[in-house]
Amino acid sequence: MSKFVDRLQGVSKASSAPLGFHTGGGKASQSGLLLIGGLSGTDTGEARILADSGVDAGLVLAQGSGLKMVEEMVGAMDGVPLGVLLGVGDGGKMAGLAKAGCDFVVFDVKMPIAALQEKNMGRFLKVEAALDYSLFRAMSELDVDGLVVSAEGEGAITFEQLLTYRRLVGLAGKPLVLSLSALTTDGELTGLWKAGIDGIVIPPSQPASVLADLKTMVQRLPKRAERQRARPEVVLPRHSRDIGVEEEEEDEEEDEDEVV
Repeated sequence: MSKFVDRLQGVSKASSAPLGFHTGGGKASQSGLLLIGGLSGTDTGEARILADSGVDAGLVLAQGSGLKMVEEMVGAMDGVPLGVLLGVGDGGKMAGLAKAGCDFVVFDVKMPIAALQEKNMGRFLKVEAALDYSLFRAMSELDVDGLVVSAEGEGAITFEQLLTYRRLVGLAGKPLVLSLSALTTDGELTGLWKAGIDGIVIPPSQPASVLADLKTMVQRLPKRAERQRARPEVVLPRHSRDIGVEEEEEDEEEDEDEVV
């Protein structure tokens, strides 16, 4: 299995919390939000910086990266899982990417199904948050390991966005990774974590100092609680005497009066 998928599923399962009514309690999870470093795919030096910073994975964001460069970047990551963002026409590279040591791939919804038969790598579907909600619900049945959602806009994350992400987490039923177009703050990271986001992809070419700060922010995140999904029960008030019986007896008394 993909090393990154294994780690992501551990985070997602340990921190799952149902929407709506739920039972309280639960023990604290020791898992935390995963940090994925974006890579331009043209410089192995970027990969070395990521590997030294302690990120959970790297993701080559430039579509069309050659297999030789991917192999070199896998070596530079020194055991840290490396993923590749595929273009619609890159389906034929799957076997080559697996051979080069690629750990997982991220692909668009327009990717042909036949191109994704390689089972030795993790598979993530890249979608937009504005996609119809009914399609997110249908994604729970797809044979993919998770979703990569592109953050909306390049400014500060809003409450509206948090509500959207929280709803997507509940609908999709899959681990959800958010691809950021700009660096995030401590408060935003906490909000994303509480909304159910399991990992973030940060923009490429970040210096070691920025990566260290992000890692510190992740370590300061509050622990999520493990909760068992419970179906809420609605308890209706009970009367000492059945209403239907009372009405029936009243009708009988009226009938007797008419007879007399």
